[in-house]
Amino acid sequence: MILAIDIVVPWVDVLGRPTSDAAVFVVNEDPLQESLPLWYVPAGRFVRADAETVLRQLLDRCAPAPDEAARTRTAASRRMLSEMRDAVDRQADSDLAASRLTPASVARVLSGLLDDDAVVVNEAISNAPTIWRHLPRRRPGTLYGNRGTALGWSGGGALGIKLAEPDATVVSIVGDGTFFFSAPASTYWMAEHYGLAVLTVVLDNGGWNATKRNLERLHPDGTAARTDRLWVNLQQSTDFGGVAAAAGGAWSGTVADFDQLEGVLREGLRHVEAGTPAVVTVHLVPISAQPEDAADPHRHHHHIPMERAAP
Repeated sequence: MILAIDIVVPWVDVLGRPTSDAAVFVVNEDPLQESLPLWYVPAGRFVRADAETVLRQLLDRCAPAPDEAARTRTAASRRMLSEMRDAVDRQADSDLAASRLTPASVARVLSGLLDDDAVVVNEAISNAPTIWRHLPRRRPGTLYGNRGTALGWSGGGALGIKLAEPDATVVSIVGDGTFFFSAPASTYWMAEHYGLAVLTVVLDNGGWNATKRNLERLHPDGTAARTDRLWVNLQQSTDFGGVAAAAGGAWSGTVADFDQLEGVLREGLRHVEAGTPAVVTVHLVPISAQPEDAADPHRHHHHIPMERAAP
């Protein structure tokens, strides 16, 4: 049985769906999402209701389980949770042991530097699930993600959170593509102008990984996937911290080797604590080795002389 409460998209069919014999109940103030005419989730019942009211009513109507049955279910749940955590930990442990710069190792190191009150904004897109697994937040109001707007929300969003919580440490984790979409010149000008010191960690994998994954999901045996002609490269050529420094006097740090990671993150957090925005760029393994486009007019910079017209 699945009880979907106050969630717009409980699952995406191409990634995973309930079994055909699952009982699905959708509870929402707008369960049919009338403002989204193409939306539809197969369910046995749609209920227009306030989530808290429904949950309280369910608790009132559910008879207490026998102690032994409750203990058995609790023990099973704890075993399952422990197994899931162990699997997650093994991913990061492997990367840390090999001194690999990966989203998992970056999140694990950063997790060790933040207290439970630090606010994390996660717009790492394709790497977002990995960040949440290895940088868990345990207190309400310390976890924010993009759930309904365009890429780049985290730029102004992190500043808004800092404006609302001026004493909180706010850390925004983004991809290189996301950073471009965040209008960084405006973001860091505002950060300096209003005294909003936020740490931005850029996971620079050199391209648009979400686009690459979508293409490979649709055409796993296609020419692009087989030949690495994906047209998603950003070449890891942008000085993200330099953009922030030029626009708003931000401190900039770059990590190209795992041994630099903790030290640079600590330095970034020190600048944020002192009131200066900071950007830490972490160079991950590039997602594509595609060479530069030979048809790119900016690839060659040969001067072509113009003929003087005859008088």
